[in-house]
Amino acid sequence: MKRAGALLLFALACEEVAPAGPGGAVVASDYLEGVESATWRDNEDTGDLDDTTVLRGEVDDAGVMEVRRGKRFVEGEPVGSLTFSSEGEDLVLAAWSWGSDTSEEPTYLARNSSLPGDKIDNGEGSCTLESSEGLETYFGTFDYAISSTCEGAPAPDGVYWFAPGVGLVKADTTAFYLDLVAPH
Repeated sequence: MKRAGALLLFALACEEVAPAGPGGAVVASDYLEGVESATWRDNEDTGDLDDTTVLRGEVDDAGVMEVRRGKRFVEGEPVGSLTFSSEGEDLVLAAWSWGSDTSEEPTYLARNSSLPGDKIDNGEGSCTLESSEGLETYFGTFDYAISSTCEGAPAPDGVYWFAPGVGLVKADTTAFYLDLVAPH
């Protein structure tokens, strides 16, 4: 009987990691593929949505999401940029700028096949990956998302939330706050 139990434990240990989803391994590319433009609220939006003060982001040919404030992107005032990439299939904030703050050093937010609770080393700092069920944004509620809480990494300290097929849906950091209003 002991032998059968040991064989069962060995067989379970050899199974593949559960697919992306609550409690499963992250497929980082699922969180990079998504919208080419988005509209967010930030911490300056205190009440009803004001179309003239929302943040609008558009991805250019180089993969940089430029963020502007205003009624239309083309007329908006530039406030920052975010460049996400999949280095070795990991989810990476490759570069960012917001106001006068900027960094060209990459921050690894999630490793491909990471599990909730994994700590991702970023040199001096780190990011901790978690799964989020029922993530609420101004746009709506996402059944499933991942979050990466970073501290001491090249990216601003705070929490970044990603939904599969959409990308960044929320961020609450020391440099900026974003809450998805609409993906485009």
